[in-house]
Amino acid sequence: IQGKILQLDYYKNKKLQYLFHSANKIYIVDRNGAFVDGFPIKLPSKASNSLLLVDYDKTGDYRFMIACDNGNIYGYEKNGTPLPGWNPKKDVGIVKQDLQHLVVDGKDFIYFNNQDGVFFALNRKGEERFAPVKTGNFKNGFTHNGKVFVGGDKGMVFTVDASGALVNKEVLDSSFRFFQPAFSVLNNSEAFAFASSSIFKYQQSAWKSLASYTSENPIVRLETYQVEQKRWFVLYTATQAFLLDELGNLHKDFPLETKVPLKIVSLIEGKSQLILYADGLGNVLAKEITWSNQ
Repeated sequence: IQGKILQLDYYKNKKLQYLFHSANKIYIVDRNGAFVDGFPIKLPSKASNSLLLVDYDKTGDYRFMIACDNGNIYGYEKNGTPLPGWNPKKDVGIVKQDLQHLVVDGKDFIYFNNQDGVFFALNRKGEERFAPVKTGNFKNGFTHNGKVFVGGDKGMVFTVDASGALVNKEVLDSSFRFFQPAFSVLNNSEAFAFASSSIFKYQQSAWKSLASYTSENPIVRLETYQVEQKRWFVLYTATQAFLLDELGNLHKDFPLETKVPLKIVSLIEGKSQLILYADGLGNVLAKEITWSNQ
């Protein structure tokens, strides 16, 4: 199985089924593990990213799309028949980042960037919202901050608006490859998180740094959360995870020894939360966490 296992109410009877894919096939199974009629379906080429599942009007008329290593994106009705307009969406390049969907001013945007840094925004029919935009974002995906699409790579921040206009902003030197847009809660301002080798930087601009941290080993993954009126970051090395607040302070319960991403689980809304993680001995562990450095 590649990517996420997704849930859908295939029969519109409030009983959930499960959608997932391998490199070559897409599957839907019921709660007993039996295939839904018509599945699995064979992909025309090997999958290069994870499935996007959308229910545009919340009617249960699901659609799903997936990029393949032949440079095309394939779309399907929920019963597995090819989706008009996405059969396929050709010549988008190799897409490793997940496809994303959102609605802006009543318009659907399905957006992504390929390995050459070209950003695409499509409508429900697979038609381009604007001409593909050549950016310098080769390593990371784009997100939407409520106003524009935001991506970053090599110390640069790239924003694309709903008309396709591109703005470049140099923040750090080109060694900083990992990127996350991360609004500063404490400063009530736009800010950006970058990582290069073992160095983490949280920047408001090229001239103003909000926080930094240096680990002993190279950083291989960067995540960000907003919890209890503060921005938090999780940095991963090959064997450890570090939790920092937006001032660069390391949480008292960290680092944790783990080789996989953390999972944050709410116990009681507004109360405590658990962090689930796997250690190097094959155990899954749970740690109750308070969002404070005290």
